[in-house]
Amino acid sequence: MQYWITFMVQVFYAHRVWIISGYNRVITLVVVASTTAQFLLGLMIMGDIIRTPTFEALSFSKYTPWAAIASATCDAMITSSVFYYLRPARTGVVRRGNIKRLNFVFIQMGLLSFMNSLAMHT
Repeated sequence: MQYWITFMVQVFYAHRVWIISGYNRVITLVVVASTTAQFLLGLMIMGDIIRTPTFEALSFSKYTPWAAIASATCDAMITSSVFYYLRPARTGVVRRGNIKRLNFVFIQMGLLSFMNSLAMHT
């Protein structure tokens, strides 16, 4: 369930990246590819758990670090693209209020998700 929820949330953010980047296919494709890889690796982890229903199968599966790296890559791409496309220096327009706050929230959420994924890897 964790991998499915993460996949759905990251696909939602990929759609947001698609919109704010002006329909940039490359960035959106990287985000979708990394979240799909994370989901597929999560399914492989679940296969390991079904074959060997122990906590060790979850913790020490050979796919767990790769799923965490794919998720961290996705979070990093989402965070950096939102930061880049919503930054004031890009357009020359100083933005106040909601856009500035939205950018701040995206950066915080993305960094926390990124650090959490990296912590799972180590």
